Amino acid sequence: MLSPPIVVRNALRAAGSAVCFVAFAHFLVAQAADTRTDWPQYRGSHGDGIAAPQPIAKTWGPDGPPELWRRKFGSGFSTVAAVGKRLYTMGAPAELEEAFCLDAHTGETIWRVPLGPRFADQFGDGPRATPTVDGDTVFVVSSTMHLAAIATATGEVRWHKELLKEFGIEQPRFGFSASVLVAGERAVLEVGAGEGKAVVAFARDTGDVVWTALDGSPSKSTPLLAELDGVPQLIFNRPAKMAALSLDGDVLWTHEAARDIIAMAHFVPPDLVLTSSAYMGKGTVAVRVKRSGEDFTTERAWVNRRFRNHFNNAVLVNGHLYGFDNSTLRCLNAETGEIAWSQRGFGKGSLIACDNVLFVLGDQGILALVAADPASFREVGRVQAMQDTAGRCWTSPTLAAGRLFVRNLEEIVAYDVGAPAATPVAVTTSEPDTKSPTATDAELALPVILERYTAARGGLARWREVSTIAMKGTFRGFSESGPFTLQRRREDLYRFEYTIGGKMDARGRDGEGLWWRYHLFEITEPARVKFAAYHRQMKRESMFEPALLDATKKGIEVALVGRGNVDGQPTIDLDLKFPDGSKETWRLHAETFLEVAIDSTIVDMTQAREPMPRRTFCSDFRTVDGLVLPFRVAMEFGARLEEIAVERATVDPKIDATFFDMPRKK
Repeated sequence: MLSPPIVVRNALRAAGSAVCFVAFAHFLVAQAADTRTDWPQYRGSHGDGIAAPQPIAKTWGPDGPPELWRRKFGSGFSTVAAVGKRLYTMGAPAELEEAFCLDAHTGETIWRVPLGPRFADQFGDGPRATPTVDGDTVFVVSSTMHLAAIATATGEVRWHKELLKEFGIEQPRFGFSASVLVAGERAVLEVGAGEGKAVVAFARDTGDVVWTALDGSPSKSTPLLAELDGVPQLIFNRPAKMAALSLDGDVLWTHEAARDIIAMAHFVPPDLVLTSSAYMGKGTVAVRVKRSGEDFTTERAWVNRRFRNHFNNAVLVNGHLYGFDNSTLRCLNAETGEIAWSQRGFGKGSLIACDNVLFVLGDQGILALVAADPASFREVGRVQAMQDTAGRCWTSPTLAAGRLFVRNLEEIVAYDVGAPAATPVAVTTSEPDTKSPTATDAELALPVILERYTAARGGLARWREVSTIAMKGTFRGFSESGPFTLQRRREDLYRFEYTIGGKMDARGRDGEGLWWRYHLFEITEPARVKFAAYHRQMKRESMFEPALLDATKKGIEVALVGRGNVDGQPTIDLDLKFPDGSKETWRLHAETFLEVAIDSTIVDMTQAREPMPRRTFCSDFRTVDGLVLPFRVAMEFGARLEEIAVERATVDPKIDATFFDMPRKK
């Protein structure tokens, strides 16, 4: 039996208010009818990543939850929509992208509908958008912008549009990724057809255009339907500007946003809307939306540049946000933006929530059950759901009727995470202590800090005895992995080579200067580095010794900043200024005096030509022939993540200076 619709209060305008009421009530009735805990669209019924209340297991055994089924599937990033006993998703098993209806209990195909050509991309082929189920119809859109309404029961195509042709749009570079949002009798999509046609509302039953709004090209994020101060609003997280529309297409408010946005807007009741970007260090901005009569105004409530949602959003549980700052899972106070805790190890992951627990999927296939507790990170279960060394498990999970569905570019897996009687997870209600540790001893003087750091790294005398260092291991970048070798020689000679996607790139420094081979810039043969922006950072990268060792004699100015904290680790922070004018902040562990993180500014023209912040994490320090070296280094800059895992390090191998010379072109 359907629950009664929620009445929408204070219709914004007399004209069209009845349409708004009917549309929003239709949407709410569809949600209220969800007695089966359905997950009918991207990020669930409310677009917030929160599953309907249902009995779920609050801990897992050593083997994880029971696996129900597993099947190979066509390439694609579409999440899974779940309604009743059926699943809806998209993939590209061959040359075409297709919409699929699967049996939720077995994973077997019930029907499949070809949509359009397979989109090919270096980050992964196939569809990006998620099917949207509304009653007896599922709405799908392919990477090449084939939009279709399909009967859920039979797979019959009720209407179909080729949006690139109809609206004269250029194919989006990384594939179209926004999903359809159904509001009443309208199927709303951010088409991006230019002036006045960035957003298009199609008639649900016929596909006819009902209204259009806003300007610009397609963005990558899916719209959000939320009610602010009694007014239902379609919120679009567009490049450079977030905008809210009424259900009949009128602009209610706008607010500036970052240029490069993928994650959708996030509503924090009663009046905050979040916009987040992983690029250029923009992070998350919380916008407070206020209403006065028929008008809305916006103001910035808080900003956190260390909470950079890339393509997967955060979830809101009991006043706290849980989500990924690129590759670091964080918990934030939703009202203030203050970080409660941080946890690394999942890569560029995703998560959803249900009943005070988080289902966290790491980008290499680790699935973890985590308590949604602001006091501390607390993992209560883990399983290797999929083997994905490429790190492309970017599709967020789906939870419906006690079944959890996860997928990557190759397969879909179903788990039984239900429980006949749920035991609530204990959540600490007191505010976590996020203050930096208070020293019990007298504040350390800078000379003492430098002395302890030098000793921790093996001592200056031992470093000065060494002429060469060689390393090999695994390099990870652009969500792919491959082997690397790294050789250094005391004259700041340097050669770093790595293989990604079957192509070997390199960067080095010889007696004549800097050289590289970088396929992304179509530099397929070794060549001198001509980009001035890269000279400074590559010279810094080629330094043989750690910069902080004997820093003064290297012309490096060092200043003590004070106590700090990096992801729960107490630090002593130092500012370094190099002779070329560049600056870094080094964050040393307060007990070991080894590097925890180094903050710097770089240029990465694969993302933007403007400088952006970079944080380099150092860990797994090991002693090799008297030198203390980090065996794991991770660098976050913009939306990029690069990681180096050292498998072997050799001190003072015989390496002739000519080895570092730029190789001759073939």
